[in-house]
Amino acid sequence: MSLLSAVLLSALAVLVPSPCAGDGDSLSLAAVPCGERHASPGHQTRIKGGQEAYRGQFPWSVSVRHQGAHLCMGALLSDRYVLTAAHCFGGRPASQFSVLVGGQDLTSDADAEPGRRVVTVERKIIHEDYVEGRFDDDIALLRLSEPVTWGDFVQPVCVPPASADAKRYTGARGLLAGWGYLDEWRTGGERSDTLQWTALPLLSRQTCQQWFTDAGKVIKVRPGKVCAGFREGGTDSCQADSGGSLTVADQDGDQERAVVVGVVSAGIGCGRPGLPGIYTDVTHYHKWIVDHVEP
Repeated sequence: MSLLSAVLLSALAVLVPSPCAGDGDSLSLAAVPCGERHASPGHQTRIKGGQEAYRGQFPWSVSVRHQGAHLCMGALLSDRYVLTAAHCFGGRPASQFSVLVGGQDLTSDADAEPGRRVVTVERKIIHEDYVEGRFDDDIALLRLSEPVTWGDFVQPVCVPPASADAKRYTGARGLLAGWGYLDEWRTGGERSDTLQWTALPLLSRQTCQQWFTDAGKVIKVRPGKVCAGFREGGTDSCQADSGGSLTVADQDGDQERAVVVGVVSAGIGCGRPGLPGIYTDVTHYHKWIVDHVEP
């Protein structure tokens, strides 16, 4: 089973509105409102059937770097904590990792992208039940060495309320962003240096399990996992998007807030028909996240 990490191709079908629209009970773990976009769209370019994100469209998305090179994705929960996937780290020390915040183009710099900044990692917190080489409990937090500064291009994402479960978001329109591959690397795909995004529907665990069974794949979609994708495939995460946040919209009065409901974890290939992406279910780990994010 290959890691899903990266690319994002455009949505192929109309998605239903998020079922949590209007609830307005998402939770901020930061000292500022969460899940807000303050930047306006600029010029957008189509990339291999997908969309290039405008700067500030996903201000919580960060590049998790290993020795200076992009490795995985993550999402800012507060000014000191990043949510990501446990399988990104492979037992390597926190001192080898850093996080790029406020960026849209990995090849750019702070002069071209004001607010862009690289922050070192002070500590990595891997879920205590995670086992290397498996994808159960595939969730981690990074504590940064110093706080980030909030601005138009650096914002925290919301987490679901404690009362939420995966069923609440089944059928919702999920948004996913990443700097990963535009196609499977085994078939010559290349990684994008500009942030890409896609939209895809969240599936019930039962539907996801049935799709894998129909495809003849021996994969068990256990509690703690959630899936997203189209039956016909075509849009997905891919290599180098691991740890990325799958978000849905929560309508809080006049303000639409982004709530992270999934973390890119695993899958078979990228965008193959009948093989949806598998994500860590954030609602399942709500207490673990809240318990480990310190003020």
